[in-house]
Amino acid sequence: MEAHVSIDREQAKKCLKSFDFRRLFLDQLGWDKHSGILEKTVEGRVHKFQAVSEKRGVVVLVSDSIPDYATRVKLDKLVTKDHFEHLIIFSDQSHGRQVWQWMRRESGKPNAIRAYTYSVGQTGELLLQKLEHLVVTLEDEEQTGLADIVGRMRTGFDVE
Repeated sequence: MEAHVSIDREQAKKCLKSFDFRRLFLDQLGWDKHSGILEKTVEGRVHKFQAVSEKRGVVVLVSDSIPDYATRVKLDKLVTKDHFEHLIIFSDQSHGRQVWQWMRRESGKPNAIRAYTYSVGQTGELLLQKLEHLVVTLEDEEQTGLADIVGRMRTGFDVE
């Protein structure tokens, strides 16, 4: 069991409020640089995803819009073809809203979307508590594998 590591809450909150997800994952969570653009089409509309970070094959993608739930589920399935394990941050900066979405995959159980909404007016404390599970320290780096990261995602995000 990894030691619980605290993140710099003030810096992390600044990143959330300014929609600076790359800095949040690289500087606060210890994830690796990753870039690239993914485009997925649902019902004739193209949705763009910007990769901002990755750790052991789990990719963090940011979309510049927040479609309805049904569309987000379809997009998640399409993204899975490129990045099986991923976290999508749907963001609407002009309205100060974010939806953090992760898909729980467990054998013998139906896949389940876990989505958490954050608005810049909120403290962000609940989301930061989830993100703290994703911190990878330099000491952890070598013994942390894909299963560890997926397990951490589950611990942080798979809460009904």
